[in-house]
Amino acid sequence: MSIANFTDVLEAGGQAIGGGPGADPGTQLRAASRQVLADELAAGRLQVPVAATFALDDAVEAYALLASGHAGGKILLHP
Repeated sequence: MSIANFTDVLEAGGQAIGGGPGADPGTQLRAASRQVLADELAAGRLQVPVAATFALDDAVEAYALLASGHAGGKILLHP
């Protein structure tokens, strides 16, 4: 399953979710996964890597990091 490279994934027999051509919007998959992910997070078995945090006033700098390529984790904005 992929959220990118829709054409390649579909041609290889995979499943694509998202808004791209030929992709399933993923509504059912996301709904079914939500509770499982919440349970895993609560149990400490799910980790979300955070690459950087920025104050909301520094959103332009955060976007520049995002636009530079894969940041290696989530980029968080805080008030």
